[in-house]
Formats: sequence, structure tokens, C-alpha cells
Amino acid sequence: MKKHKILLLICSSLMAVFLHSPPAAAINEVCTAKGAAETQSSTTQQILCRAFQEECRSIALYGAYIRKFGDTRPLSGISSAKRAHGAVLKSLLLKYGWQIPENTLPKDIVVPDTLLEAYRSGLEREKETIEMYNTFLRYELPENIKTIFSVLRTSAANHQKAFERAIARYEKNRI
Repeated sequence: MKKHKILLLICSSLMAVFLHSPPAAAINEVCTAKGAAETQSSTTQQILCRAFQEECRSIALYGAYIRKFGDTRPLSGISSAKRAHGAVLKSLLLKYGWQIPENTLPKDIVVPDTLLEAYRSGLEREKETIEMYNTFLRYELPENIKTIFSVLRTSAANHQKAFERAIARYEKNRI
């Protein structure tokens, strides 16, 4: 419960940061979680849309894992955090008057056979998310967006550590 209160406080702070910022300027490239810096001639809007889509993909992925394996830690906490991340990015897109990308929830999610495989998949997903935000932060972006991306990157690093601990616990209990 304490983590949820902290997360809400962080989200509230982030929203306060971007509500008082000027509109974003265009930049030259967009990145994806797996193919950073592949596409040129994009905008801050596209980067925000991409971040939103990736967070939505994580929401769908972790939701599918919870449906199969139950509402267990760390999946439940990370899933809750991802929903908050998506809400912050959605609010930021709306603040700038940009459309929310459609069909952001994938229909092609493959749920692993075991909880250990789900943890490993989550670990890789968080590594990709960290790399995505690292790449986005190299660009000239408005400070409010950089602040949000920095916080989301830190959150992904915390999720990575949670998955690493879950994997270690799972493997220890199987021996």
C-alpha cells in the first residue's frame, strides 16, 4: 500500500511539472524500444506516442501474465505502475493537444508456460524499456518530457531489479 501512495505522489508531481511547460518542439529522429534511432524526420509527438504505446504493451503483457499466473508479486505492483505510467503519458499527449494512438493494446501477446518464463520475459521487457528511455533522453526535448522520461526510466530499472529478485527466489525454491 505504501508503494502505491508513493507512486501516486510521483505521478501527481510529474503531472504538475508538465502542466506548466511550453509546447514541445520538433526533433529529427524517433526511436523504438528495439530499434532506437532507426527512423528520421519525426517529432516529439511521435516519441511520446511511442513511449505511450510501449507502456500500453507492457500493461497488456503483464495483465495477461496475471490472468494466467494470478495476482502475484512483482507482477501486480509492476502492472499497477505501468497503468500509472500510461496515464501520465496519455495526460501529456492530451496537454499538447495530440491524439492518443489507437489500437495500442496488442492482440498478439504470447503468455509463457511457466511463471519463471514470465519473469524472464518481464525482465527483458524492462531492459528494453530502459534502453528506449535512454535513447529518448539523448534528444532535445522539453524539460517536462525529459523529467517524465527520467522518472519512467528509473521506474523501469526498479522493475528490472524486482524481476531479477523474483527469478532468484523462484530458482532458489526449485532447488
